[in-house]
Amino acid sequence: MTTSHYDLVIAGTHLPGLILGALCAKRGYRTLVTGSGCEDNQYAWGEHQFSRETEFLTGFENSPAAKEVMTGLSMALHMRSRPEKRQLAYQVLSPEGRVSVGAQEKILMEELSREYGEDVSDLVQPGVLEEADAVGNFLEEHPPLPAESWGEKREFTKLLESHPRIANHERILDPLRYLQESTPLRGFWEVPLRFSSRMEQGRASALPRLRNFDHLRAGVFDVKGGLDALREGFIGKVRQYSCDYRPEIQFHAFRLKRGKVVEAMVQDRRESVGCNFIVCNREEKGFFNLIAPEDRKERYHHRIHSLSATHNVFTVNIAIHPEGVPVGLSEHAFLVGDFGLPLEDDNVIHLMRREGQGKKGAVVLTASCHLKSRHLLPSVSFIQEMTHKVLKAIRERLLPFLDEHLLTVHCPWLELDPISGESTFAQHHVRSLYNSAHDSLLQDSPLPIVTDYKNVLLCNRNSHSGLGLEGAFLSALNAYRIIEARMPLKSPLR
Repeated sequence: MTTSHYDLVIAGTHLPGLILGALCAKRGYRTLVTGSGCEDNQYAWGEHQFSRETEFLTGFENSPAAKEVMTGLSMALHMRSRPEKRQLAYQVLSPEGRVSVGAQEKILMEELSREYGEDVSDLVQPGVLEEADAVGNFLEEHPPLPAESWGEKREFTKLLESHPRIANHERILDPLRYLQESTPLRGFWEVPLRFSSRMEQGRASALPRLRNFDHLRAGVFDVKGGLDALREGFIGKVRQYSCDYRPEIQFHAFRLKRGKVVEAMVQDRRESVGCNFIVCNREEKGFFNLIAPEDRKERYHHRIHSLSATHNVFTVNIAIHPEGVPVGLSEHAFLVGDFGLPLEDDNVIHLMRREGQGKKGAVVLTASCHLKSRHLLPSVSFIQEMTHKVLKAIRERLLPFLDEHLLTVHCPWLELDPISGESTFAQHHVRSLYNSAHDSLLQDSPLPIVTDYKNVLLCNRNSHSGLGLEGAFLSALNAYRIIEARMPLKSPLR
């Protein structure tokens, strides 16, 4: 029998679902947030604090969704981890030149011209800026994505009529269309675009690329404590509004009735949770496999399981003595081997620097690259080989005396077996990137928020992932709108 009942159950603790949980809790919905598959980005290894992924955060300043959420939850002014814009956003280091991106665009253009020896006067065409502004203005009006009801579709159609550039979104061109392929100047813009988005950008549609281009121009932000602190802020809001946060709970099965999930069975306990709505805020395949085969929507399950990742985010953490860090190294640097080669694997390394993350103030460098999925072998030897490749690239491009200052190295894809004490491959730490997007206006997500199940929504790190961090806020707002429309509260007093 059901031991508790909630208006909304959020399975997973990734950022989009936590934002949704905070919004629904404030609105008055009885909300439960459970664990199921999300770990902190920060983790302890020996005497050091390492990261599972680099954090390249853009989109705070010019994101209407982020502003609405932060203001609506009263987090914009007093939040301990309030985002701050970096004066030195990032650096791109390559054999052709070393360019630092700061707050002044004029200085950047002078640096590009000096380092790459090309005319950059026509780099950012007026048409690109107009299109970028059009996308921003469209999102400021909070369009219903997806438009479900007749009223929403009518509202959406009217909105498109007032934004003709967006209505003809298939004609929006790549913001880098003026730059020749495989050149240093194009690669300079292409590289950070790949890491500011949460989708593979190689063949992505122009609209999410344009949006991320606009985010980069608006600046890179720092959050004290990183994404973990941002997540904790929204968890605090869930608790503040007297709702439940129980990360120890994991579900092992769902019970359906007439196409709706009505009950979730708690793993290793004689306990079940009833719900009006349930949200997948974790990896999709594992979540929907909790539905019994006889209750499954086979077409939808086939769609989920046919998703194929194009790349995986491979990460290596390096702890070194402070004197081994070059003077003037930005907190974010992109190390490029050859702009003429594909900008993936160890040809492009994103380096994130963090000070005082270990004994004697050791500096931690977190290096990430987008590893082609077909190159991935689930073995310890392959992980070790990739680690050596990344270290070699860092030596050749930035730190020739790395070994003299090196304290320790660790890849979060490896973990120690509790019985044997030997390293094993940790499949659950592998983060996938997708390229194929479902047919929607923004073309920025592999799956829509609405599922084939009546009361199940997707609001996880793949929702609107092509927009980077902005996508987390946008997906939460859209899921919130759907819940509010389908499950209106009978009274503001509960």
